[in-house]
Amino acid sequence: MEYKAVLPIFGFDGCERVSLEQIDDIFFRMENLDDKSLPSFTLVLPTALRDDYNFDIPDHVVQKLQIENPEDVKVLNIMILNTPIETSHVNFMAPLLFNTKKGLMGQFVIEPKDGQSFGIADKLGDYIAKEDIS
Repeated sequence: MEYKAVLPIFGFDGCERVSLEQIDDIFFRMENLDDKSLPSFTLVLPTALRDDYNFDIPDHVVQKLQIENPEDVKVLNIMILNTPIETSHVNFMAPLLFNTKKGLMGQFVIEPKDGQSFGIADKLGDYIAKEDIS
């Protein structure tokens, strides 16, 4: 599906359109439609990795993404793939939000709350058992 980026993707400010393709139950691929020379991103469904992934979406993000119903929003995180896979990294601090109903998307930084810890490059191996990926 194609999405219009109404909030910038950090490091790719000129990106205005992306495509999102589901690879399997937890992995997705996002491609910049404005510049095909840029690499695609591997995205992961964060709730498949951690049960404690809850955060508040700021009002300005809700307005920009025109979120009317929470069920219309898909939350995904950028993953940097490495070999072996458990050394890959996930950016939990700056999720990508996709309004699947309106075709809008954007990225924002989660404001930390008491006891909450979301890293910008958390190691995948900290959230999955080695036998889960063999």
